[in-house]
Amino acid sequence: PHSRHAPLPDSLLLRRHIYPDMATDYKKITVVTTTGDDPGDASSEGERNQLGVVNGVYVPCLLNILGVILFLRLPWAVGQAGWAGVFSMFLLGELQTVLTVLSLAAMLSNGKMQGGGSYYMISRSLGPELGGAMGILFYLSYAVGATFYAAGVGEEIQQTWFPDGGHWVLVGCTSLSLLACLLISLAGAGIFTKINVSLFVVLASSILIGGLSIMFAPPKDLEGGGRHQGFSTTLLRQNAWPAYTADKACGDGATCTYSSVFAIIFPAVTGIMEGANLSGDLKDPARDIGRGTLWAVLTAFVVYALLMLACGGSFDRATLTGNQRVLQDTCWESLVISIGVLVSTGSSCLGALFGGARILQALARDKLFPGTGWVGWGARG
Repeated sequence: PHSRHAPLPDSLLLRRHIYPDMATDYKKITVVTTTGDDPGDASSEGERNQLGVVNGVYVPCLLNILGVILFLRLPWAVGQAGWAGVFSMFLLGELQTVLTVLSLAAMLSNGKMQGGGSYYMISRSLGPELGGAMGILFYLSYAVGATFYAAGVGEEIQQTWFPDGGHWVLVGCTSLSLLACLLISLAGAGIFTKINVSLFVVLASSILIGGLSIMFAPPKDLEGGGRHQGFSTTLLRQNAWPAYTADKACGDGATCTYSSVFAIIFPAVTGIMEGANLSGDLKDPARDIGRGTLWAVLTAFVVYALLMLACGGSFDRATLTGNQRVLQDTCWESLVISIGVLVSTGSSCLGALFGGARILQALARDKLFPGTGWVGWGARG
């Protein structure tokens, strides 16, 4: 085989005697051209998954971007800021997201990407000190996020099937959902992505049925308050611009503003790192992560924009701001929306567990912290 290595950056040359494995590892991720079936070939370092752009990047990112905000907060935001105001918020948020993805793709094009996602890129670009510190923060944020997502799954299960259940019913549902996500994560990336594809089909069906219900269901009074009036251009014009009201979501007794509504719905444009978290399991991460993430962002933006218009043309403002379950109350079958909420929160919990584990594994393999070597077990990606 023939190989060519780019020189080490100064930050890693100075630390080579401190982290020799990381310095050697950096040489592996630079431009390498290999031929033949030699044991030292870059592709034979260890068993790894060969996920493609769709099941390894596009689907995981889209599952996280199309989250619970879509079902519970998007109609409320349209009622406060108007569909034009919310559209401008998504334009600003997606602009930041696209710039981040383009920066991510530029970093990935500089060499071979391995497991560890964002931590791996930061540590190889800025050095082990900053990379290790940020890696720990990423891991902790995923761990805390998984807890909140699991609690969301448990709360939705309780409200849908056990409305009279007490505190321990909620605790039990939350614990079981977290255990299920843990078992799937332990099964490996192959099982994780197969389940993700199934969850994506269910989520897409739920969103499609909910959107069609808003557009074509007959007018009716809603169980949670307000009325579905059916789509009309008159309502669409009336709900185009902001009409902010006082709402506890914006603070006790405070009137909502553009910035406060933007802050509440901003999580709808996050979740773009799920593809990068599977970097060690992708067949071609340098190509697939940037491309798959951009396609997921574009798809999500189109879905959100269509739902904004549907909500703006089918409900008056009092209904949009006063009833957070307008999608469930309007849908031909409310259980469809409940399942969509469960899938969106459950897939986010699953992604947080898997992403956090991959970062911790990469930290352990770089031997930055004593006593963590045992966590690095697994196929080397």
